[in-house]
Amino acid sequence: MPLVYWPDDFCAALVTHHFTVARFDNRDTGTSTHLEAAGAPGLAAMLLRPAAAAPYRLEDMTDDAVSVLDALGWPAAHVVGHSLGAMIAQTIASGTRLACER
Repeated sequence: MPLVYWPDDFCAALVTHHFTVARFDNRDTGTSTHLEAAGAPGLAAMLLRPAAAAPYRLEDMTDDAVSVLDALGWPAAHVVGHSLGAMIAQTIASGTRLACER
């Protein structure tokens, strides 16, 4: 999702509860880098070899999110996501990716 998915009122409510809010665009959304040169995989490739067909994976998007936290200098954070963003947040929280390597 692009960062504008999160309503300003929602973010303002978090701030009133003493949270600092950072929104960012996931890959290929909003104003982030778009990997158009990679192209979309064909249906056969997705069905037969889904991991090989994808130009990037959940782990790459998790790395992106952790990189945002690192760039902000945040050693810890409450992470919120929706849909794929929730999967990214769960991957960070579970420690199965960079969250445990930091």
